[in-house]
Amino acid sequence: MSLRKAVFLLCLASSTACLAVAFGIVGSWWGVGLAILPCVFPLIHGRIPARWLPRVYLVSMFCAAAVGMVTGATPHLILPGAVLALAVWDLMNQDRAMAGSGCEKKHARSLSLALCLGLLVAEGGLMVSLPLPYPIMLLLVILLVFCVSRVFRSLTMDSARRPGPPGR
Repeated sequence: MSLRKAVFLLCLASSTACLAVAFGIVGSWWGVGLAILPCVFPLIHGRIPARWLPRVYLVSMFCAAAVGMVTGATPHLILPGAVLALAVWDLMNQDRAMAGSGCEKKHARSLSLALCLGLLVAEGGLMVSLPLPYPIMLLLVILLVFCVSRVFRSLTMDSARRPGPPGR
């Protein structure tokens, strides 16, 4: 099994488990089924090559996350479930976009960086309650987006600047 397939299955299982456990803690057993049902779409994606399957998966998982928030499930499980569902969606689309391409490693690096930074910022936002005025919050968000874009730019520049193997 390739590394990309292993990461795909790990993200799929983790996303489904986070949402199902969040619904189970609340006692919403129909919600557990709602969280597990979209797991079928990525598994049949390889057998039925349809462009709409990744979109349906993402929308259904985000709807399940929204229903979980409304029913009172813990956001500390809903949030990683939704973020990992986004990673599954991206990896489902990667099948078509990067089949046979050499930039899978760079894509995996930027995807993991985006997932980690997004989860850290979102979980930190759940933990910290700062009564900041809206304009200051907007400036902080702009600064954060600028910093993240610089990190991504430095990652792409590093991979572009690396020389080939010596002797060629």
